[in-house]
Amino acid sequence: MHRIDGRRLTRFMAGLCGFWLGLAGTGASAAGMTLTPANPTVSTGQTQQFTASGAITPTAVSAGGEYTCVTLPDGTGQGTGRNQVGQHGNGTVTDSSVLDPVSGLTTASHVSAGDEFACALLGGGTARCWGLGESGQRGDRSFSTFALAPIDVTGLSGATALATGYGHACALLGDGTMRCWGEDREGQLGNGTTASPGIAEPVVVVGISGATTIATGAYHTCAVVSGGTVKCWGRNGQGQLGDGTLTRSSTPVQVETGFGALSGVTAVTAGGAHTCALLADGTVRCWGENSEGQLGDGSTFSKPNGIWVTGITGAVAISAGWEHTCAVLADGTVRCWGANASGQLGDGTTNRASTSVQVRGITDAVGVTAGWWHHSCFLLADGTVKCSGTNDWGQLGNGTTTGSSVPVTMSGTGVTWTSSNPAVATVDARGHAVGVSAGTTTITATDTAGASASTTLTVRDPVPLSVVRAGAGAGSVSSNPAGISCGTDCSKPYNVGTSVTLTATPAAGSIFASWNGCDTVTGTTCTVTMNAAKVVTASFDVQRFVLTVTKAGMGRDNGSVTSSPAGISCGTDCSEAYTIGTVVTLTAAPDVLVTGWSGCDTVSGATCTVTMGSARSVTASFVGMPF
Repeated sequence: MHRIDGRRLTRFMAGLCGFWLGLAGTGASAAGMTLTPANPTVSTGQTQQFTASGAITPTAVSAGGEYTCVTLPDGTGQGTGRNQVGQHGNGTVTDSSVLDPVSGLTTASHVSAGDEFACALLGGGTARCWGLGESGQRGDRSFSTFALAPIDVTGLSGATALATGYGHACALLGDGTMRCWGEDREGQLGNGTTASPGIAEPVVVVGISGATTIATGAYHTCAVVSGGTVKCWGRNGQGQLGDGTLTRSSTPVQVETGFGALSGVTAVTAGGAHTCALLADGTVRCWGENSEGQLGDGSTFSKPNGIWVTGITGAVAISAGWEHTCAVLADGTVRCWGANASGQLGDGTTNRASTSVQVRGITDAVGVTAGWWHHSCFLLADGTVKCSGTNDWGQLGNGTTTGSSVPVTMSGTGVTWTSSNPAVATVDARGHAVGVSAGTTTITATDTAGASASTTLTVRDPVPLSVVRAGAGAGSVSSNPAGISCGTDCSKPYNVGTSVTLTATPAAGSIFASWNGCDTVTGTTCTVTMNAAKVVTASFDVQRFVLTVTKAGMGRDNGSVTSSPAGISCGTDCSEAYTIGTVVTLTAAPDVLVTGWSGCDTVSGATCTVTMGSARSVTASFVGMPF
């Protein structure tokens, strides 16, 4: 492994150090940071998730050789860890165990950490690099040893992505072509030649068009091209080019599986001497060196063709380090495999793993970077960065130089959440508040730039919902969410803001009549939002049916029909509604004119009896009177 120590530090220091120390860094704080929701109310025991918008938190993290860089959304970058050749880009050679700003970056969309140099992709498609430059890896047409602050990459424009390797860097352009610069002893620049020590300005990679994503390894480079196939070039002593050979190539060659070209690839990552590809189906294939199990297939034998990584499904991002590899899964967890002597796999051990192990304590990762020198970092959804592995120079960024086999939080990343009154409500590191007791508290979020935003959280005791049943009928009322079953339980406290739907069910012989006290009503359902104590009345009526009497025959005008119970006096009132089950007796008069009934349950001379189980019609027939 090719490293820089004191042997390089003495060169060129006197000439550059004083010059670059005079360059000042720039920074920015969050503008218009806000919290949502604003001023909410919850009940004791209820939770509220807050979100900070406009916060300055890392959007990307890149683990280099003994140092780490982060990208911030305001176009700046920061670095932590070793800085002996200016890889922090802050005008000094002072190591730091916490993040410090890169000088002069204001439009960076991505900061990429190489072994001992770094580069930033800028707005407009240009780039700047800093740190070591003895192989031309800064792309500034020089081989000067150090640059302690960012320098423009010569002649680069239209870049949309950037990758830094061990001693070289590459850019993907908007037209799908590539430019590379830096060390070229192994042909890793892909322009058909080799150069020692390298080429100090971007050169065209031959034969690459339609590229969608790129990766730089230690001494090799790869690109995913149209159709999801992969091409690689450079050193190939361990099969890292994936073409089934161990032959170096200074121009791109096709990656094979042993059964044809590898396809369906969405992303590629290149490590020390191995390469891995993420496929559209969420699986991962790797090839090249495997002495530490970094191919993840359960063996330690190198493979010159892509083989499946055991047990990886649902992967959404991958990253290869010197001798280890990590993948973010769709559920936000991370799995890593390979070398682990420094705990870089983050599983709480220092045991090598030839199949993937789960990183401890990571459940909402959105990005991962496997470093060049025994450490890994994980970007979480809230902008927090956690790292594991060796920490001799502070590359984990937690203010110490103590390594860790489980992820530790990088200081100054993510959003810090506080509650002014934890007795009213607590809030965790992800902005998740829990109401403890009635009262108010101020929830505050502070970002990495020191900007903050606050809102008031009001906590109230749950408020009661009571149901009253009214009317001559009978019935029950149930609720969703559960709690009310009235019948037996007609009152329930609900958390503030809860939407409760009540449903009325009439008993046999009854009908539902009406609601009172609802926010909205649809038939037998009533909806209330619990922003205060509420009482809702459900009215039920006894079910009633209409009995209709018709007089017929020649003597109809001289006859009449009355009812018991009262209601019908036909003559004038020939219909009446009766409660279900009522036995109604109809009497026709004068009885000497009655010739018969129809529609009755029973008949006895001038009387007719009906039991009201439905709407009924009865006819009384009368004979005409003789002259």
